[in-house]
Amino acid sequence: MIDIEEIDIKNIYFDKLNHIFYYNNGSENPQRLPSVSEIIDSSRFYKDIPKDILEKSMEYGAYLHQDVKYFLETNEIWSDRIKKFKEVFDLTKKKNGNLIGCEKIVSAKVNGVHYAGIYDIMLGSAIIEVKTSTANLKNHLHYAVQLVAYSMASGRFNDIKNYYVFYYDKKTESWKIKSYTELEIYNAIDCFVNGYIKKYHSNMIIENYYSEKENKLI
Repeated sequence: MIDIEEIDIKNIYFDKLNHIFYYNNGSENPQRLPSVSEIIDSSRFYKDIPKDILEKSMEYGAYLHQDVKYFLETNEIWSDRIKKFKEVFDLTKKKNGNLIGCEKIVSAKVNGVHYAGIYDIMLGSAIIEVKTSTANLKNHLHYAVQLVAYSMASGRFNDIKNYYVFYYDKKTESWKIKSYTELEIYNAIDCFVNGYIKKYHSNMIIENYYSEKENKLI
């Protein structure tokens, strides 16, 4: 069973510098929220990558996302990379409807766990993640879980039927699309809800238990 409670994003604040989400719950101290990346432990996929290479990759990815967002907002084409993006995006849009939003904050409580995140692109019936390198199988599976988490937090989970990753391959200077099957998304939902959400909820119970005991001892 999946219990999804929509959260008004007007009450969500994103600290860009530290990449931390906060929920204004009416108290003096806003509640810190876990991000999608924290919930699904994305950092473990990068732990073996040298720091300098990872930083360069992240910087390149940020520029790519910036370019894609600018195109989606203005429809301006100023590079071959964006021209090729428009081609694959238009094909995807024909199947899934018009643009709903790009790089928007979303938040929800899923089975009691409140989290927030920022999706890349959402169409009428699809959600898209933009990546800068071709992934291996583990990454493919992980990105599916990531997309599911954003979809559940968007308030449009029942409308989203198709899940995609758009990869930009620097070597071939081309865009490649990963389209997930229904079975892949079904398994990703199961992994997110019955795996990551349960795990995070269990960790919260343990941390709260010890925190309460320590406070009583002080």
